Amino acid sequence: MQPFQPLYGSNQVVTSAAVSAVVGIPSGRGADCLRVVNTGTGLVHVRTFSSKDSGANGVASAADFPIPPGVASTIYAGQHDRLAHISAAGTTLQIIAGQGF
Repeated sequence: MQPFQPLYGSNQVVTSAAVSAVVGIPSGRGADCLRVVNTGTGLVHVRTFSSKDSGANGVASAADFPIPPGVASTIYAGQHDRLAHISAAGTTLQIIAGQGF
């Protein structure tokens, strides 16, 4: 297993709320994974998807990947170029692309 290698300059800070929102993420070489840090106090759910997809793929729900407050998770995004996020209580995320886990 390769340690996470960030794609410097790609970090984004976003606020997640009770309505699903979408943020663009780098994709391709050197950006197949995301380190998502929940720096807020509310639980957040995330999902990655491709902007070429349509419909429900771009809407996060409580059925998606949960990240508790104060936790950093690394997820595989592959060729996906969008991340949807939702938090019933509201929270803040730091999202950086890279490779490895």
